[in-house]
Amino acid sequence: MFVLAAVELTPHCQSFLRNTGQLQIRIVRSEAFILDLNTLQQAMVNDVTQPPDHTLRTFLELLTSQPFLNA
Repeated sequence: MFVLAAVELTPHCQSFLRNTGQLQIRIVRSEAFILDLNTLQQAMVNDVTQPPDHTLRTFLELLTSQPFLNA
């Protein structure tokens, strides 16, 4: 688990902590889904005939969404 104290964050980010004083980040291994960063080149494909892989983008959007941070 990674813990960030509120004083390490910007005042804007601190306003979303709801007076908890810290932000805890825990990354756990799950068999439900595996994010393979070795396939990053597929996410940056310029060929319009191949659909790009948005897995990493989706993960980062979920990770930084406000409901996730509030939970």
